[in-house]
Amino acid sequence: MAPIDRVLDAGRVIERQSNTIAALRLENQELRNSSGPEVVAAAEQRVAALDEEVSRLKAELEESQARSRTEGPAASSGGDNPGSLNKRQ
Repeated sequence: MAPIDRVLDAGRVIERQSNTIAALRLENQELRNSSGPEVVAAAEQRVAALDEEVSRLKAELEESQARSRTEGPAASSGGDNPGSLNKRQ
């Protein structure tokens, strides 16, 4: 094989690789652009679910504290100490 043929073959390989890289970059950019709103929506749903859980836990804590106040210190082993609350998780 003559040196010029090797140069032409290398040129074709480089051109093919360049086209492949350009196509992959375009695909990568399209994926980034399309997944953005989906990721944001999923994060917002997670935030809403965590907000609901926080509200539920606050209500449960308030209910437990109110119960311990009405039962008096004799019935409650730790008073208003949150560390003495029964853990239901």
